[in-house]
Amino acid sequence: MGSGEKEPVRMKRLPKKLFLATAPKIRVSYHESHVTQVMMQNGPSSKMDGSSVGSDTVLEETFYIFSKKNTVYKVKLTEKGLLLVKDSNGQSKTETIRIDDIVGASCMRRNRKSSPGSCVCGPNPRKKDLKVVDEYLYEHDENDVSAYLYIYAYVLKKYWVKSGERRERMTITLRFRSFDKFEDNVREAQRWRTALKCLIRKRPVPGCIKYHGERELISSPVSSIDEPRQILVLLNPKSGPGRAKEQFQTRVAPIFCEAEVGYDLYVTKHANYARDFVRVRDIYQWRAIVVVGGDGILFEVINGVFERPDWETVISEISFGIIPCGSGNGLAKAIAHSLHEPYDKNPYLTSTLNVISGKTVPMDIVRVETTKDIMFSFLTIGWGLVADIDIESEKLRAIGSQRFPIWSVARLLGLRTYR
Repeated sequence: MGSGEKEPVRMKRLPKKLFLATAPKIRVSYHESHVTQVMMQNGPSSKMDGSSVGSDTVLEETFYIFSKKNTVYKVKLTEKGLLLVKDSNGQSKTETIRIDDIVGASCMRRNRKSSPGSCVCGPNPRKKDLKVVDEYLYEHDENDVSAYLYIYAYVLKKYWVKSGERRERMTITLRFRSFDKFEDNVREAQRWRTALKCLIRKRPVPGCIKYHGERELISSPVSSIDEPRQILVLLNPKSGPGRAKEQFQTRVAPIFCEAEVGYDLYVTKHANYARDFVRVRDIYQWRAIVVVGGDGILFEVINGVFERPDWETVISEISFGIIPCGSGNGLAKAIAHSLHEPYDKNPYLTSTLNVISGKTVPMDIVRVETTKDIMFSFLTIGWGLVADIDIESEKLRAIGSQRFPIWSVARLLGLRTYR
């Protein structure tokens, strides 16, 4: 954080006790990525014997491609991921989707206005953003007793050197129709969904979820999973060009929905709103604090935390994350660089998946003392010319990050003397 103070400054380096949410390598843009939809259905004769399941296999089933004849998919869910073995005309092809690439799954019934192979989530061609369709939006087709499981994943794809690597959103649709009643089919689909949720959250899969026979399958209830605490989202609508709220609603919230991440959203109303919020509120009801904006709003949050008498407990129990929508997004880019992630093409999705993953890494915090104030900083500390550029360029906030080079030229042309 920059400061125009001219008083002597004392800086102390604090221990690495502040944690920041990070995640696996992510790079994708909804308007640039392709959406792959694989529609598969099982049948009354496709049920596999439990004895065929390997030691590391959680669930296994055979599905048929809805639109292609003589094409069979053997789908196996393991602790490492989803294994798809395609058998077509005597030729086999295997594809593995890593469990770390899967963000969530939803189970629902087909409606009358959707085609058998359609997916409830897909790209909106006009707005070029993710469109989420409510499962109760249309009237359900009572003649179809099938249950549909939609699995959402972001798979890493490698391209030519110029394009590098990026992640493409993939939706895998599994249609369960082995039973004559929808209730039985949806129970089977929910069993797969529950197993996926356990594996995604690194929790053991309950024994009743694994297949042990048709009788037990119908009678055994699907065990509920203890849902984690929600996350607190503090959004600065004035950050950067002023589009943080729009970016959150179109790019971040749909992914939270796919991953079933609960959150409480608070929009800042004035300067230091986030600072005052975390200083006085009971923040232990949330498992993480995520800011949507630039580095400035995270600066407010960190200083608000250290103004609490229980700050040591806070930084040990609550993690912090950032979704970059500001003029200065140095921290988000630094995290991506440390993880060797391509960042520039889609910082929104990268940071959103960072939050979803729940992984953390330590971050250094610096304590700065002047004759008037005590403040806490991360990344850099500026004084003199650098601080003037940072603070005075606020009047050009509407143009985004370009405000910094423009104001740098202005200050160099009218160079001041600092003592």
